[in-house]
Amino acid sequence: MNPDSPRGPFVWVLGYGSDDSQVDTAEFYDTTADLGTSYATQFNAENGYSELYEGTVFYVNAADFDQVSAAAVGDDDTAKLYDSALDDVYWSRPDHSRMEYADGTYVEALDFRYALAYSENGGDDTATLYDETAGSTSYAARFWGYATWSKLYSGTSFYSKTEGFAEVRAALRGDDDLAWVYDDPTRVDHLVVPFPGPAAAKAQLWNDQRAIYIDDFYELTATTSQSFVDDKDIDPAYEDDVILVGDCAEA
Repeated sequence: MNPDSPRGPFVWVLGYGSDDSQVDTAEFYDTTADLGTSYATQFNAENGYSELYEGTVFYVNAADFDQVSAAAVGDDDTAKLYDSALDDVYWSRPDHSRMEYADGTYVEALDFRYALAYSENGGDDTATLYDETAGSTSYAARFWGYATWSKLYSGTSFYSKTEGFAEVRAALRGDDDLAWVYDDPTRVDHLVVPFPGPAAAKAQLWNDQRAIYIDDFYELTATTSQSFVDDKDIDPAYEDDVILVGDCAEA
């Protein structure tokens, strides 16, 4: 019996994948039962190891599985997904987030209110944050893009954040969606509206270390520092959609 557990013994379950050529799959599920605790469920996942736990009530993990999924049911449940040393791809929607690894494996979180992704192990990782699911217009999205992290949330139902990614795309849908981007005060940034080419977007803010793409927005506010002279290239047709703050406004 675990003395810290509000009800009953602490549940501890460990799972291990095989080393053969088969695709091993692990599925974690939150609990709808009243466990007598105020703890939210947390899911932590990286390439080769994942864990799901709720305070001191239960804990499960999976090691060396190729495909790992975790499904939440609580209001404040949090998922944290981590990159590998290779070039990984992360994407996040209001009800589904996934880190796809360069070796073909993945970890994903379903119906978590908070989805956090970390690029900290190397590689040129990319992230795409999507607005509300198709056909839903219940909330306008809000996106913030900084030098080292970005976040997107929609109403009170969903919050997604990335840290350390070399490339982040905010897949907004226009409507009343608002976006704020901030330069890196240690580098020269470039703001382009719209951004053409294969990676076309309504706006791009980039330097030699990172790039932020915004597919669509109702209004964009770009804030630049005085440390370096940033530049801009804004099509006159979009000037009413962009607010400039800082030295970029004077360039």
